[in-house]
Amino acid sequence: MKKILFVVSQIGTGGAERVISTLASDFAEKGNDVTVITFRDTENAYPISSKVNMVRVTGNPLQRALAIRKYIQKHRIEVYVSFELNYGCLCAFGTGVRYITSMRNDPKHDVVSTRERVFRFMNFLLADHIVFQTEEIMSFFPTSIRSHGSVIMNPLKEGLDEYHGVRRKEIVAVCRLEKQKNIPMMIQAFQKVALRHPDFVLKLYGDGGLRSEMEQIVQAQGLKGRFLFAGFQSEIDKKIKDAYMYICTSDYEGLSNSLLEAMAIGLPCVTTDSGGGGARSVIRDGVNGHLVPVGDADAMSSCMNRLIEDQAYADELSLEASKIRKVLSREVICREWEKLFI
Repeated sequence: MKKILFVVSQIGTGGAERVISTLASDFAEKGNDVTVITFRDTENAYPISSKVNMVRVTGNPLQRALAIRKYIQKHRIEVYVSFELNYGCLCAFGTGVRYITSMRNDPKHDVVSTRERVFRFMNFLLADHIVFQTEEIMSFFPTSIRSHGSVIMNPLKEGLDEYHGVRRKEIVAVCRLEKQKNIPMMIQAFQKVALRHPDFVLKLYGDGGLRSEMEQIVQAQGLKGRFLFAGFQSEIDKKIKDAYMYICTSDYEGLSNSLLEAMAIGLPCVTTDSGGGGARSVIRDGVNGHLVPVGDADAMSSCMNRLIEDQAYADELSLEASKIRKVLSREVICREWEKLFI
């Protein structure tokens, strides 16, 4: 049994939070003493095992760091995992805890200050191990950091239903409504598809700061009632499993959990070859999905039209995509993390 501490700002709707909830639950259910420290007073967006100790820490970054450090020492934590907490090394320094951190986005496009980049570099340099989501992301950093890093993809959540059958005339996307997701490209691509296939709609699951602006663009393009904003919803996989296809238009990503889940449930997928290499690491173009250049709405709409117009081809991609279930199962990925705890 290990005493393990995970630290994340909140168990919100992001991919990092879902991975934390999955890892913490798995290790707690296997008999380890697991605690998750969060900072924000928000309701958990993802299920987490009742065997996990949930602790809230408040205050400014210095106060949080001191509280985390005190918790590590008081409870004799053996393994401490933080996701993008750039002062995480300060909490661990001199305590004897094994400190593991992770890079969750594409560092080439991350909008952070020079000071934050320096803090991140020092945090990675002093960590015992860094987990990257893709080889491309890891290659961004110098040898001094890569030497104690490795690539571990995200685990799929449990209970995903695989579906291969008659599909609704609905295209789906799942993402935050933020600039990096390039929703205007999604609207532009669907507009071209909608002209050719007037019986199809697109439903976007997710919320964000750009929702009002995107709704205005949809209305201006005459797509109201065709391009639908469904907001954040739980158990999205059950709502989209019999949709016609999944699309993603991100300019850059770490590794999109929604893409992985769409593949696992058997949805034909079309995604941009986004910065960070996440999509490229799981999609073999024309075999288990389609990769299109970032920002290329014409290429995106062309692939979407092909899937709509060639049902047999779409079914082939669906079957190949669902094979990712074995590669990224919770058991496989959690055991990869477990090797780092020794």
